[in-house]
Amino acid sequence: MYHRGDAPPAGDPVAMRSFATQLRKESELLSARAAWLDRRAGRLKFEGPAADELSQTMLRSRRAAERGAGDLREIANRVLSAAARVETDLDHWERARGVG
Repeated sequence: MYHRGDAPPAGDPVAMRSFATQLRKESELLSARAAWLDRRAGRLKFEGPAADELSQTMLRSRRAAERGAGDLREIANRVLSAAARVETDLDHWERARGVG
């Protein structure tokens, strides 16, 4: 797979895991905001057309926040998987060179 003259695989697994951790924290903050919107929307008591529009806007905002949080979690998981692959590739490269 790797030969002595090959360049090392690109990537920094430690930095990638750190980035994934940051993404997960952002996801948690976004999830917390979605929960806050849900609680807040449940307490509002308005009547008329403006109330329906406000309720729908808050519902859309909550759903968008939930989707965004889910997307961030998915990206974090993919970054973690990529970090593991880079780590494995680096290990194989070091073994092929007789470093590790």
